Amino acid sequence: MSKISGYAVLIFCVLLLYSCSKSDDAFVGDGSGSIVFSIELPEDARRSSSGEAMYHKAAIIPCAEYGIEVVEAEVYDENNNLIASGGPWACSLGEGIISNVKAGYNRTVDIYLMDYSRDVMYQGQAAGIRVVAGQLTNAGTIVVSTENRPPVLAPIGPQSVEAGQTLEFTLEATDPDNDTLTFYAADLPRGPDGNYLGAAFDPEKQIFHWQTQTSGEDGEYKVLFIVTDDGSPLMSDYEEVIIRVEPGSYALNHSPVLSPIGSKQIAAGTLLEFDFYATDEDEDEIDFSSQAITDKEYPVGFTLETLDPVSGTGRFAWDTSEVVSGNYSIMIIATDNTDDQNTDTEEVTITVGDVNRPPVLTPIGARKAYNGQLLSFTVTATDFERDSLIYSIESLVGDLPAGMSIDNTTQVFAWQVDDMDPADYDVRIRVTDDGDPSESDFEDVTITVME
Repeated sequence: MSKISGYAVLIFCVLLLYSCSKSDDAFVGDGSGSIVFSIELPEDARRSSSGEAMYHKAAIIPCAEYGIEVVEAEVYDENNNLIASGGPWACSLGEGIISNVKAGYNRTVDIYLMDYSRDVMYQGQAAGIRVVAGQLTNAGTIVVSTENRPPVLAPIGPQSVEAGQTLEFTLEATDPDNDTLTFYAADLPRGPDGNYLGAAFDPEKQIFHWQTQTSGEDGEYKVLFIVTDDGSPLMSDYEEVIIRVEPGSYALNHSPVLSPIGSKQIAAGTLLEFDFYATDEDEDEIDFSSQAITDKEYPVGFTLETLDPVSGTGRFAWDTSEVVSGNYSIMIIATDNTDDQNTDTEEVTITVGDVNRPPVLTPIGARKAYNGQLLSFTVTATDFERDSLIYSIESLVGDLPAGMSIDNTTQVFAWQVDDMDPADYDVRIRVTDDGDPSESDFEDVTITVME
């Protein structure tokens, strides 16, 4: 391909019926035109006396010195659709012409300077270009910069710790472009109840620290460590690390197991009484207690007692003679009589009188999401009266993330995750019936976003 100078381009434009500088933007015509551009390449190794970067322009680019073999280009329309491409051209030309570009407005030209393996070494862009049918448009000089390369996270490898001991290690990473790096940790260890177990990650010091407990944490955990640079576009590296907590030299204490109790219903003005039971693998004594549940009516005035701590028997009694009809919820807790006091719990719904009973949401559990992908799952619930159900989402911290929704027809939760910071996002998924009065159930769900 012969080189076209900027002066030749100017003469060519003047001779055309519609010149490159024509001010009438209302007409671009049908068909296609061409785009010409030249390249300006920063010289990172040399600077002027003022400290500013110097540049190589057009045909004086030292291609061999920079390892550049060819130049290629792509043209996109206003909807970011690829409509034309050009090249490869020899780097020494310092410019190129892209033909057969569909006429229109707001065209964008991306150029890529590649090495012999066709890896992009430099890239640049010119936007807002008008292409007139049958004409040559000069996109001007496009300044290119280095393609951002991803950081490299130093291998961490599997980790193990004896229960009751401390696990600590520091993350390290390098970046070929010397970008500023940010470190994250996702999926920090949780227990069977979904609560975090005390492991923490300091992103400033890049230190993972976990003081494990002497019991109840044995097992294998997977933690995702991520490093992200501040280049353009952002680039990341990650490693999923398996952490194994080994049993220590102590006698492992197991949690008690509360036998299922289920929901209860009673006519208003009568006595509700039932026994419940729990077992313990270590034959520890068991005590029973109760706790109110957030956003739910608590059955005030009842008695709950431990009948026999050895056999693990408890009793609940509630005189409803002065109780208003409705739905009441209580958390019944079984606790073993040990130093670390492991527990098991069940939420029990008590319906007093012939009233609407709340729906029951099927457990959802924690979820993972990846930037650029769609997180989708179906939410289900049951209702004793077979009422119509409405599903909704609430954010537990700040505003609800953009794009998160739940379809009440299909019951599908959907979130197109784009440009979200790697972090945990806590939401409350609720189901509400249309009874009188309406009742609801909910679950707090943690969604971990990863790069």
